[in-house]
Amino acid sequence: MADASVPQNLGGQYGGLHTGGNVETAVFTSGGGRLCRVTIVTAGTAANSIYDGTNSTAGVLIWTDITNRTVGNQVDLQLPVTTGIVVKGTTGAAGVYVSYNKTGVYGT
Repeated sequence: MADASVPQNLGGQYGGLHTGGNVETAVFTSGGGRLCRVTIVTAGTAANSIYDGTNSTAGVLIWTDITNRTVGNQVDLQLPVTTGIVVKGTTGAAGVYVSYNKTGVYGT
């Protein structure tokens, strides 16, 4: 009998950059998947928020970062998403690299 397991990459097969500050990076991906990891790439003094949706207004808040993380710091999240991944910063928010999977139901 064949192995029925589904291989996955917990670090994320895909990724995108949110430049930081008071901007919204609309839809890293749309549809189901898994928010895997957030890596801090530029220093910031304010929080970023990540939404399951196509924009922050209509999306569901799934994670908000603490402020003043060190550049290079990685946060392993492994959160399932159903609609998409959107990052919204506030004034002074850090630049982050978001890695995610989009294969399989809920990114599994």
